[in-house]
This record gives sequence, structure tokens and C-alpha cells, in this order.
Amino acid sequence: RFRERWGLSGRTIGFLGALTSDKGAQDLVRAFLSLEDGSGAAKGNEEVALVLAGTVRDDFHLFFNKLPDRDSSRIIVTGALTEEEKRDFLAGIDILFIAQQS
Repeated sequence: RFRERWGLSGRTIGFLGALTSDKGAQDLVRAFLSLEDGSGAAKGNEEVALVLAGTVRDDFHLFFNKLPDRDSSRIIVTGALTEEEKRDFLAGIDILFIAQQS
């Protein structure tokens, strides 16, 4: 259901948690953008989507708003999810990114 709702096809990398620098959300965005060839496809021509789910904190909001449109338009930010939406999110992604800086 999650993939249909957001129009996702191909591989999907997901992040679930507060969107803030100390949770690694900014690092994930930078890494994701470095994997792409500029067309929205990962190097090797496979379509890959990045979906960030969770409460958007001020530091991430500022970071994300500074991204060029060509970059930010390739990333889905869902905002906070209900418990049911979280289950659908986890069932609908291929890779779950978990990181925290200390």
C-alpha cells in the first residue's frame, strides 16, 4: 500500500525516525545523491528512491530547503506516520537505513 500511495517503483531506501542531523538523515541524503548519476537513476541505470519518514526537525528542514530542486525532487519526505503507516512503510521498502551520530 505504501508504494502505491507514493508512486514508488524500483528499489527503495527508507529512513524512519526524526529527521535531524544527529540521526544521520542529512548524511543519508548526501550519500544517496552521490550514488545517482543525475537522471534520478542510480549508477548502473537502476531506479532508486529515497523515502524519509518521520518528524522533520528544524536543522533538517534548513538543510533540505537548501538543496537544489533537481536533488530535493528525487527524495520523498512523508512527515510523521501513524503506526499503521509505519508498518506499511517498512513492508514497502527494500533497504532500511539506521544510523545515529554520537
